[in-house]
Amino acid sequence: MFYNSKYKGEDIEQKLDELQNVSITQDEFKYLENDIYHAGNRGDIFPTSRSLILSNPNNRQEIIIEGDKDTFYPVHITFKELNSQLPIRCWVVKYLGSLSPDWEGNHSTGSSSCIVGWEFRASGWDGNGATIETIQNVQPYAKLVCRVEPGFYSWNGLVVWLRGGTASYSIITDSGIKSIEYTNSFLTVGDDAFKPIQRANCNDHNGGDLSIHSLPAKVNEAPNDGKMYIRKNKSWIEADMESTMAYWYENNENQSTTVLNTGGNRDVIESLRSKFKRCIAKPYGEDAALISFCNETNSNVWPDGSQMTIDGGRKENRMTYFPKYYHKTVEMSSGVWRTYISEMQLDDDYIEEPEMLLSTFEAFNNNGVLYSGSGVTSTASQTIATFVTQAKANGPLWGIGDYRSHATIARMFCAYYGNTNISTSNSSIPCSGGTKRWDQGKTGGTLSLGNVDGKAPVNGDTGYYSTNFLGLEDCYYSKWEFVQGANAISGKWIVYDGGSFPDKDVADLEAAGATNIRIAGNAVYDASTNGGGWTKKMSHGRYGDVVPTRIGGSDSAYYTDCYWFNTGNRIVLRSGHSDNGSRCGVFVANAYYSSSYSWPDVGSRLAFYGKIVVVDSDDFKKTQN
Repeated sequence: MFYNSKYKGEDIEQKLDELQNVSITQDEFKYLENDIYHAGNRGDIFPTSRSLILSNPNNRQEIIIEGDKDTFYPVHITFKELNSQLPIRCWVVKYLGSLSPDWEGNHSTGSSSCIVGWEFRASGWDGNGATIETIQNVQPYAKLVCRVEPGFYSWNGLVVWLRGGTASYSIITDSGIKSIEYTNSFLTVGDDAFKPIQRANCNDHNGGDLSIHSLPAKVNEAPNDGKMYIRKNKSWIEADMESTMAYWYENNENQSTTVLNTGGNRDVIESLRSKFKRCIAKPYGEDAALISFCNETNSNVWPDGSQMTIDGGRKENRMTYFPKYYHKTVEMSSGVWRTYISEMQLDDDYIEEPEMLLSTFEAFNNNGVLYSGSGVTSTASQTIATFVTQAKANGPLWGIGDYRSHATIARMFCAYYGNTNISTSNSSIPCSGGTKRWDQGKTGGTLSLGNVDGKAPVNGDTGYYSTNFLGLEDCYYSKWEFVQGANAISGKWIVYDGGSFPDKDVADLEAAGATNIRIAGNAVYDASTNGGGWTKKMSHGRYGDVVPTRIGGSDSAYYTDCYWFNTGNRIVLRSGHSDNGSRCGVFVANAYYSSSYSWPDVGSRLAFYGKIVVVDSDDFKKTQN
């Protein structure tokens, strides 16, 4: 909310402080408990939360700024909303890991990030377009945004100066983007011409501030020191970014309850959950997979409702897309572990989980090629090495489900449902209480659920139910599943990327070509003998690991799942089989058997760890001809 330019100095500060008396809820907009109306209708000016705007892909448009890496280039943005009486918000966002040149000051990943946002009016015919406020200014590494100009009489929108060198940015707005115009030289908009700004001269513009057409810098401009600020009581105070851009849950191992404390911004976990989607995937060259998403509520059909035709002979697999996300785990006090989850790397302690594909169903050996499809009895009675070999028949970057995906399943369940118990039927957790038997029924019972969590009758086994969580069918029941990327050596879990290398310790893994090798968690289990029991404590550490370290719980306390362990070199199994009953779950782990183990109740899931190319259903169908 802004005030006419007749207010100056302390008057401005007084008017801004009056905003503390404004209260906004989903249904009401009030000042001093009095309803506010505009245009004869009840309304709140911003009907959508900032975090929901930033996380909605429909609100953003990507742009790549070429040119010199030490030059800021003008970019003209216009908006669909041109009502000069209504404020608009717009952000320039860049994520760590996104396309970046070798700027001085880059993060260790070789990239930089920023969130810079403004509140303004996009049409200036009556003078209101001269009002811009910088509402967010986070540039923790290289400086990426150095100036902003509003539209006056000859043009509308904003001109912002973004740093070049072949760098990608996201332009995000709550109004809808009409157009984005950019050149590597002078930019002419209406009667005005805007020239690039050299990095060496950027502080000569606006005195280093981002907005001159706004309130005085002492009142308006947030510090540009890499932190996030909000305005309160006439001054900027440092904001808790994690309260708006992350969601968290706590595993309190001092208490036996399965219900978890949660907090932060619920919109974040809702947005992330919506990106786990069922799809059809096939190999696309040596290092990529081509995918197209299924209908949101019925995986039998494409998004437009047309019927799917899938052929395992063409290596077309039913897979679930896992999006990239970030997480950080902190011990808040002894035994209390808080895990933050975000779609952005909010600080250097956040761990990136890259995007991947995991098979929707337990996998099936289709003539020597591991396959994920409906209407089949999933394969068992094979060693982990055989499953991996069959997976790689799809391509070198294919494999079976790994430790990272196992941890993601557990992490997402805790965050989304605020609970550790998935095996016991719970009316508030629609995917809980699965009953599919390991030796009965076929895959595909949950196809009609699409991406919606829930239960459906087992395909071919009346009276029993398959579950769907994150788009995965029976991911915590039915059969045990081999896990690649985790070796248990006398209680010490070594986790790694790059494939399956059972029985190897750290030095041997490095020689075998494994990457990101580390000892999981902050403690190891004392596996001086073999045994098992209900898990009471986990070895969380900064990575939020899901490695059991102590037994002594029960089927209704702590993690509600079991852990089996043994001496020597062991492989890892997850999920549990139906005869284990309530011992199964998202935390269950079995490090009891050697790499030569095979049994009728142990299977696997197909996975892909390379580049993912997304196309619409029409383009995917063309590859099926």
